[in-house]
Amino acid sequence: MINAQDIKNGTCIRMDGKLYFCIEFLHVKPGKGNTFMRTKLKNVVNGLVVEKRFNIGEKLEDVRVERREHQYLYQEGEDYIFMNQETFEQVPIAHDLITGVEFMKEGDIVQVVFDASTESVLFAEMPVKTPLKITYTEPGLKGDTATNTLKPATVETGATVRVPLFINEGETILVDTRDGSYIELGTLGSPPLLFDMTTHYLKNYVRYLFCSRHWRGYGIHSPFVFELVTKVIEEKLPYYKYGLVEKVRKIYLASSKSLSLDGEEVKVSSLVKRLSMDPSHAQVMFRLVNKFKPKNVVETGMGLGITTMYLAAPDSRINMITIAQDHPMAEFAVSYMRKAGFQNVKVEVGDTMKRLPEVLSAMESLDFLYMGDCRDAEDVEKRLALCLPKMGEQSVLVVCGIYENESMTEAWRRIQAMEKVRVTLDLFKYGIAIFDGKLQKEDYYLRYFPDFHI
Repeated sequence: MINAQDIKNGTCIRMDGKLYFCIEFLHVKPGKGNTFMRTKLKNVVNGLVVEKRFNIGEKLEDVRVERREHQYLYQEGEDYIFMNQETFEQVPIAHDLITGVEFMKEGDIVQVVFDASTESVLFAEMPVKTPLKITYTEPGLKGDTATNTLKPATVETGATVRVPLFINEGETILVDTRDGSYIELGTLGSPPLLFDMTTHYLKNYVRYLFCSRHWRGYGIHSPFVFELVTKVIEEKLPYYKYGLVEKVRKIYLASSKSLSLDGEEVKVSSLVKRLSMDPSHAQVMFRLVNKFKPKNVVETGMGLGITTMYLAAPDSRINMITIAQDHPMAEFAVSYMRKAGFQNVKVEVGDTMKRLPEVLSAMESLDFLYMGDCRDAEDVEKRLALCLPKMGEQSVLVVCGIYENESMTEAWRRIQAMEKVRVTLDLFKYGIAIFDGKLQKEDYYLRYFPDFHI
């Protein structure tokens, strides 16, 4: 219980059997009569706002709540199934407990609010802005850029949004999930989730669980690949640089700071979960660089720099260049990389396809390429078209998110088919391609569960 004078914005209380969030409060001291609290309370279920006065000293039943990020997987009857981003536990939530549900699509990240004392779901809410593709609308009028005249448009979730006349079918718009209003043309522009939990992803993950092979090198006849798997990918030695990078990750996770990305404030703790490889897989990148000893390393898609540091850590003499599209995030990450002692990392900020040619022109060879920002096959092919002329027989390519969607999987299949690529290792979350003409061409569907012990 709390006293009425202790209520503030964000406080959740139970009143008349219903839950409300305080969205506005004012301490009122009239000339005559008793002091009281004037509040505006929002019903967590239906969103209705009511005004309520409480006398000073009046007892209110407060409810301690916790917000946790969940990813929407699929619909099952009247319920929507979400997955906890940290524990992978699945939670069903009823339709009427989800704000903005008509604009929600598979893979979207939502905030699920729990009653901390009972662990029961109170409600879930979509981000304020979400990008949606127009699936049908009447053709736009050429040259008509007026935004005060609107027409109906159907978006990919089936919902109807009123949009300006110049918007055409196939374009992507930003929608305000609170009221379904059109915001602007375009996407949020923030980096993609490292691994988007779509139906395509889940189907291929099940296949990976049952069909992947060569755990601990079993069944591999190539001495080179056997050593690569057993002495590099599955190596267990705790290099001291691991602790240095993971210390930075812990700082990010504990940070209360938010970064402004395309006009939206996003918490650093949320970004590092969404954009960074987990320690076991990021440390594979360290060991690959340690094994192949590249002179020049290029990373596209810096994120918060966790993987960047692992790529740069094996040797301070490495010419490590990373390309970041978001200046606030890059500036924040660089400050921590410098504090951690990573002076050999050069950060280029801007559009990848504009910065990459400039980066490559200053290199005799590209020995290690890590692509962590590709959304589809077109992204992969455009980057490779620039990079392949610089990649020789000792080069290594890592592509993240190869099962994020069908397009990325097709791009990975094309890489496997390239004559210049001799050995590929499919670890599901990413693919590794080895450019070595002395090796026999072979593709390995590698079973890798670093946290499983017997």
